Amino acid sequence: LPERTYWSWQPRLMARWRWSSRWEVRAHYSRMEQFAHQLFNTVVGLPTEIWVPSTANIAPERSWQTGIGLSWEVLKGWQLASDWYYKEIDNLLTYIEGATLLNDWEANTTTGGGRAYGMELLLEKQKGATRGWAGYTLSWADRQFDRINGGRRFRYRFDRRHDFKMGFSHRLKDWLQLSGAYVFSTGFRFTLPEDVYDIQLPGIGFVNVVEYGMRNGQLMPNYHRLDLSLNIFFQSADVSHALQLGVYNLYNRRNPLFYDIESSFEANGNEIIQEKRFESVWLLPLLPSLNYTVKF
Repeated sequence: LPERTYWSWQPRLMARWRWSSRWEVRAHYSRMEQFAHQLFNTVVGLPTEIWVPSTANIAPERSWQTGIGLSWEVLKGWQLASDWYYKEIDNLLTYIEGATLLNDWEANTTTGGGRAYGMELLLEKQKGATRGWAGYTLSWADRQFDRINGGRRFRYRFDRRHDFKMGFSHRLKDWLQLSGAYVFSTGFRFTLPEDVYDIQLPGIGFVNVVEYGMRNGQLMPNYHRLDLSLNIFFQSADVSHALQLGVYNLYNRRNPLFYDIESSFEANGNEIIQEKRFESVWLLPLLPSLNYTVKF
């Protein structure tokens, strides 16, 4: 097998300026390199991913990122932070359209680039019986490959425009604590076929062809859920005990994991007609949990 040696230079720079006890501004720049590539299947069906190495023909992924941030102590114990970032990536790897993965994975992939940019807001309450945080992210992410989507840029699988998370904890007693978390985000992106037809190839016969539309042109439903837990603490001799009673996905939200194609057959006179429809597949409904922790 042919061999190739890669070298990388990965500087990271950060500057911080605190001009008062309540205000701080910061800036950063980093350049990174990764010698493993993540391959995603983004069409209908169970999302799959594999990791493959860089080879003599496939260079490592390279990226650079820059950003600025601002922190402000709004009130005593309350902190507000805002960050803006921009990132570019080269030598990304993805499947070519119509890839078959039975043998040589290198022959079924192509390289390109991508971008990611956006802003983040984080509000924290760090003191008192009730503590918590709330974070919001507004972001964009896209990809471009010469052999994919006609060379046009398309939205990345994780181009999730809005992402909101919050968590809290409240001390009811010294030995009793209530905590919870809420998550909301725009759904994943995926690709749907627009048409299926047969073509006749000389010497081969009829071949089934699937025509896809815009890469990652479809959007899963918004994802959201609420988790709650009650924590009980007690002490015996030199041993600390913690008992947690929790509920995951309290209101039983059916967040789709992927779409599957289901077929049904109906008789129409002397003909059998096949109908196909997309059905969402979801996991993890409302789940109670019990955790017990001991510290010596």
